Amino acid sequence: MIATVTSVTAQSPVVVNFRLTDRDGNPLKGQAASGVRFALAKLVPEDLANGRPSEWVSYINVSRAPNAAYPDGSTQIQATTETGNATRFVDNGDGTYRYTFSFDIQNVTTPVAVPFEPNLTHRVALQLGSNSINNAAYDFVPAGGAVTAQREIVNNAACNACHDVLFFHGGSADGGGRRDLQYCVTCHNPGSADPETNNSVDMMIMTHKIHAGAELANGYSIVGYGNTFYDYSNIEWTQDIRNCGTCHQEDDATVPQASNWRKTVTAEACGSCHDAIDFATGVGHGGITVTDNRDCQVCHGPNSTFVGGSLRAEVAHLVPAQEAAKDFEYQVVSVAGVQADGSPGAVAGKVSPGEYPLVTIKVINPNTGVAYDINDQSLANPFFAKPGASTSLSVDVAWSTKEFINVGSGSATATTGTPGQPVQIGFLANTAACLTGVPCPPQALGRPVANADGSFTKAALRPVPATGVTGSGAAIIEGRPAIDTNPDPAVTTYERIRVVSVGKPFAITDNVAVARRSVVETAKCNDCHFDLSIHGGGRTANTELCSTCHNPNITCRSTTQNGTTDLKVMTHGLHAGTFNSCGHDFTDVVYPGRINNCEGCHKSNTFYPVDGTKVFATSIVANDRSNPDDDIRVTPNLAVCSTCHTTDLAVAHMTQNGGSSAATQLSDGTPSTIETCALCHGPGKASDLREAHKIDQFVDN
Repeated sequence: MIATVTSVTAQSPVVVNFRLTDRDGNPLKGQAASGVRFALAKLVPEDLANGRPSEWVSYINVSRAPNAAYPDGSTQIQATTETGNATRFVDNGDGTYRYTFSFDIQNVTTPVAVPFEPNLTHRVALQLGSNSINNAAYDFVPAGGAVTAQREIVNNAACNACHDVLFFHGGSADGGGRRDLQYCVTCHNPGSADPETNNSVDMMIMTHKIHAGAELANGYSIVGYGNTFYDYSNIEWTQDIRNCGTCHQEDDATVPQASNWRKTVTAEACGSCHDAIDFATGVGHGGITVTDNRDCQVCHGPNSTFVGGSLRAEVAHLVPAQEAAKDFEYQVVSVAGVQADGSPGAVAGKVSPGEYPLVTIKVINPNTGVAYDINDQSLANPFFAKPGASTSLSVDVAWSTKEFINVGSGSATATTGTPGQPVQIGFLANTAACLTGVPCPPQALGRPVANADGSFTKAALRPVPATGVTGSGAAIIEGRPAIDTNPDPAVTTYERIRVVSVGKPFAITDNVAVARRSVVETAKCNDCHFDLSIHGGGRTANTELCSTCHNPNITCRSTTQNGTTDLKVMTHGLHAGTFNSCGHDFTDVVYPGRINNCEGCHKSNTFYPVDGTKVFATSIVANDRSNPDDDIRVTPNLAVCSTCHTTDLAVAHMTQNGGSSAATQLSDGTPSTIETCALCHGPGKASDLREAHKIDQFVDN
């Protein structure tokens, strides 16, 4: 069901007219009165001259005493809703309905007095049963005229970027519950608190505290109905808590008050994260006391000149390393082949079998276009080693783009090393000699060659194998500069900077370079992670880079362990909270979204069962770590799907249909067994994954 409030009669009692339809717009009749809840609130506008932000005030409230199990609690006021009553509920028989509230809006005195102010913006909102996918809200001015005052600070889309379909108080991702912020704020406003803990459940305070959980000095917990205790004190947000703009998106026209976080600065808002501050005494606040919110504007408001404006909310919340990253851009200029004697490769623009990759890169400041001198051996070079903050800059060369498995890269012997790793060219290294027993071209030795255009060139110490490798490869930059991010000129604090990794495919035997398949969007990762970065900030916002190492051939580093960190297995397992391999236990991870929303990460329709000749099986036992042909593997669909579908019955189903945990696969991709998953779960099939996972519900919401 989709609900739409069509009109409100602002007499007393208030009358609301609404319509119910299905997704196709067809009217729905027969809704029971008891299956609808109604909220009614007014918006008190901000009064910055007196230090007061705008706030919703509910006309429907209850006084709640604490449960006896919580002796430290005290009676609190909570906003609530009115459940529909059949004597005041009219079904017009055509999908339209009318409801009359039970009370006189002009005479609300208990449990708290709520004066009727007919010139203010008012809101009616409603909640339906388990079939509904929205909470209809309708703003109006009882005295008549247009609605001009608003408080639209965050919208559903911002929440659902991580949560997919955020809902509370019953319901499911399919429908029901409370899922629209415009409805939530009618109850979760400054007038509501939890009687068991005495903690505020105001939307602003509650949301900030939940996301800041583990960083709070005093934690945050509430007790819900049914005496259920919710402790959010260990919640770790998936990005820096200072990224206020992740939720408060000022470029979104649907949230015109999104800038309130920096323009309307209050002790309540700031204290919801900075909870060690006692504003009344000045403890934790440099001894500065706050009489009311007008004081906050002096130092932290948008027009503050105090300390040069550095304490303005939008300045104080800048993340120095994120700001510094804007001054760096990686470029892979070219990839060519070179012979062991340093002469050019056989075919221009290719790295033919047996040739060494010769890679040219450039690091520029995109704001100025000026290239960094990565060979500079002074602290002025952001890639020169810094005290307390290591730097790096390398190019990972992987093959083939059909599936990175890096056979012949030399990363492992029969009994040692990590299988399937790419060849790495160290652009900060002053390479002294070739590898033992392996000749190398002169371009691989010493420091990179500096070119006139600000780029640098260096060759790999190992060649692409002369046999057994076809198709194309890829060269991808990873690395991190380090700069002083401390604003105090008297104090130097070097910090690693995350720079987006970039790559370039190159031909080996292909006529033209063929890029590796692309099935996920980094931008979708960053909906939650802002700038997804792993391994100390050196590998940032590029899943293709991740796959050069975390490929189907990688097994545990320890030769005494069986398992894998193959990207497709690891990523699905991490988000499902089931990954426990090679000593990495992430079974306590709680994903904030809906695990069946494959397109929360995947590009459209790239989540279907895969062809085992194109997406390789995952090695879990490497008998000869240098040769994957005798590895024991898990077939690709079983490897991925069993990270979420973990029951014995589900695994048996996959195994019956070709899945195997004891498969083999040759280096050319020839599998020992074929999975038949696509016959039922492919596009348009009987159990099409798009339908089975209900993926389209996330698009609609």
